[in-house]
Amino acid sequence: MRGVAAENTYRVASGQASVVAEYQRLTLQDKPANAAHAAGIKAENAASGWTRNAETGWMKSRSGNISGTNKIDYSRGNLHSTVSIRVSRGNVTKVKR
Repeated sequence: MRGVAAENTYRVASGQASVVAEYQRLTLQDKPANAAHAAGIKAENAASGWTRNAETGWMKSRSGNISGTNKIDYSRGNLHSTVSIRVSRGNVTKVKR
C-alpha cells in the first residue's frame, strides 16, 4: 500500500489502538477515566509514530451530550499537525486535518 491509502490505514489503526487501550482500562481493569485516557494516548502514539500533544475544546451539555470543536495537536520531529473534530449533540459532524 502506498500514498494516501497507506497513511489513512495507518491512522485508522492508531486510532483503534487508542480506543482499545482506553476501553480496556475503563471496563476490564476498572481504572479511572483520566488514567484510561492517558493509556489510550500512549497506545495511539506508539501505533502512529506521532506524539499527541495539547487537546482543547469539548463542551458537555447538562444532558451529558458533547458538543463543540476539539482540536488536537500532534508532532513528529519538526513536523506539526492539528486535527479538528466538530461534534454536535454527541455526533461527529466534521473532521479536518
